[in-house]
Amino acid sequence: IGRMFAPLPVTEAFRQRFPLELCFRPGQIRASSEEVAVMNAAAAALARRYNEIAVPTAIIAGEADEIVETPLHSIRLAEHIPDSTLHLLPEMGHMLHHVAPETLADLLHDVAARVAYRDARARLEAG
Repeated sequence: IGRMFAPLPVTEAFRQRFPLELCFRPGQIRASSEEVAVMNAAAAALARRYNEIAVPTAIIAGEADEIVETPLHSIRLAEHIPDSTLHLLPEMGHMLHHVAPETLADLLHDVAARVAYRDARARLEAG
């Protein structure tokens, strides 16, 4: 959990609300292991289709993420999705939604505005 938040500390809200005991149930451990076993192959298959994503997309990543390699994943993803924007948040790790929720909300509003603009433009062009 510390690595997910690093280099920032784990938030107090996460400490209080996350049901840590549920992570150690045999069924949960098995499910997590099965997910890891198929994740790389599934991601590789999907990567071939990134250029087909036809909606405005915001890619948001922590520059100091210790879970996902930002250059390998986030930056590369942004290069392959045609209508994407990349937002690298300095000195932040993987748990952006816990440490910077307002920033994420602002970026999502930007995506919504891009969608609204695209849709309005399409309606105008359709006459």
